[in-house]
Order: sequence, then C-alpha cells, then structure tokens
Amino acid sequence: EAFEDLFQRFVHCSDGCFSPEGNSRAVVTLNSPGGNYNTGLALARYFREKSIATVVENGSYCYSACAFAFLGGSGFSTQNGVGAYIDRTIQPGAIVGFHAPYYPPDSLTDLVNQMGVDGVLGGNREAIALMVEKLVEWNVDPRVIARMVLQGPNETYDLASPEDLYMVRANLPN
Repeated sequence: EAFEDLFQRFVHCSDGCFSPEGNSRAVVTLNSPGGNYNTGLALARYFREKSIATVVENGSYCYSACAFAFLGGSGFSTQNGVGAYIDRTIQPGAIVGFHAPYYPPDSLTDLVNQMGVDGVLGGNREAIALMVEKLVEWNVDPRVIARMVLQGPNETYDLASPEDLYMVRANLPN
C-alpha cells in the first residue's frame, strides 16, 4: 500500500503515455536484504500491472522477497502484438539472490503449536506452489526455479553469470 500511494502521488503516466517502441511508467531501483515473501510477490504483481521497470544498481543487492519483486519489472508497447514485456535490469556489480520460501526458525515452534505440523508443511507447499506458478508466468527458466527451491534459509542462488541473467530474462545496462 505504501508503494501504491507513492506511485499514485508521483507518477502521472496514463495508458496514453506508452509509445510503439515501448516504455515503462516508472523505474524502481531495488536494494534490500529481503522481507516478507507475500509482499515481494504483491510488489511484483503491481510492477507488472502498472508497467514499472526494475533495476538493481552496481553495489546494491536484492535478496529474497526483493528478488521476487524484481521479477515484476515490465514495460508496455502499443505496437500491435507486443503489449507487455519484461523490463528488468541488473547492473554489473549488483547481486540478486533467491531462495525457497521458509518459516523463520524462531517462529516455527509457535506455528506448529497453532497449526500443527501438517498445517505448517501444507502452508510451505502452498507458498512453493505459488512461487512456481508466478515464476512460470513471469517467464523465468525452469532451471532457476529448481535452483531456488534447493536453497535453504541461509543460502541463496545468486544471479552471477550471463546464463543466470538470461534465465531470468534480465538485461544488462546499454
């Protein structure tokens, strides 16, 4: 809601501002150690819905929920047959890192007491299923999904090689 409020107050680009060559309504620079998984997914959806490009700049990092938000970066072209397209950029020296959704260890005992083991495991399966669904929707290569799911809470799959960038359909700066 906070980002949406900022967007409404400062970005004044209606659907009429898109060109046939394509552009974004805004560009968001991300730099975060992560946060809430659902918030990251919500930001990604919002970025796609509003055609907002995402960038992680040199010296910045974007982990976990931030990395999912990054994947929402998009633009829009009025050219017939183009429409929405991916617009996410990782500058050299930036780090974008992913891991599978997990429950923090300090809250796990309380969650098991509230929901039971089956409830906690079911919730984690639902989170992973949602992650896979969204990554497929956002045109992320299945190899990235497999690498993400293999990561534990203290591990990340960092996009480091040209192949990694290609697999998440990220751009390098011009």
